[in-house]
Amino acid sequence: MRIKKAMSARPDSDQETIDAFVALGGNADMSGHISTSRLLSVVQEFELTLNVDKLLAELDADSSGQIGYELFKQLLA
Repeated sequence: MRIKKAMSARPDSDQETIDAFVALGGNADMSGHISTSRLLSVVQEFELTLNVDKLLAELDADSSGQIGYELFKQLLA
């Protein structure tokens, strides 16, 4: 219940970022990770014009193949 209440107090843009994170495999409480392969799949599916390799090189510095919420948020900034 606390998570739902905290999320409802967030600005819409934050909620939209969380929704996108969840849609890609993260958790609504901003925990968990999304896989870089899932992100690449979505970029290709929607024919987005992003230099994903460059972004991932910057964001996935440890080459784990996983992107947490904070890194995902940076990706969208």
